[in-house]
Amino acid sequence: MKYVAMVLMLFGAVSLAACNSKDKGNTSTGAGGTTTAPAPSPTPTPTPTPTPTPAPDPGPSSFAGTYNGTVTLTVSGLGLSETITEPFSVTIDGSGTVFIDGTPVGQLSGSSFTVSATETVTEEGVTCSGTVTISGNISGDTINGTISSNNLTCNGLPVSATGSFSATRGVGTQSFGAGPLAPAAKGTARMLRSR
Repeated sequence: MKYVAMVLMLFGAVSLAACNSKDKGNTSTGAGGTTTAPAPSPTPTPTPTPTPTPAPDPGPSSFAGTYNGTVTLTVSGLGLSETITEPFSVTIDGSGTVFIDGTPVGQLSGSSFTVSATETVTEEGVTCSGTVTISGNISGDTINGTISSNNLTCNGLPVSATGSFSATRGVGTQSFGAGPLAPAAKGTARMLRSR
């Protein structure tokens, strides 16, 4: 737009110069013998350049939706380990609240979140208690992230759980697990059964 205005101003200046060169020396004599010069051409008014409007901040509502995928989690304890892959869902509502498998666990910050959930859950006959920390980053319609545990015990035994997840908005079926700790309990149950 700025260049169009400059071209129009240049065209106006050239046209003005051309008109002035044609009129040089031309005068007219009015009644009473007075000589008058030709009327000057109007000066072109430059077109104002519009100020660009900054893009709006997407805010949490642009990330709202349910992201479905899988979590791969390795549970370790007593010299044993078990890796499992389970369905996993992250839901973000219009205000940026993050839900893991239907349980509200924290708030979105920009396009990422780090949330902790302390809970007790029983899966496949194993009761686990502790804190799970889940970190995720949204890029486009996908959330990728990590999961780790702190002070996790399952059936009274100290265990640890670490893993990663990937979930895509609007794809697959929403998981309604027992909460963020459920995969750790399932993994521990399978680990203990394999002994």
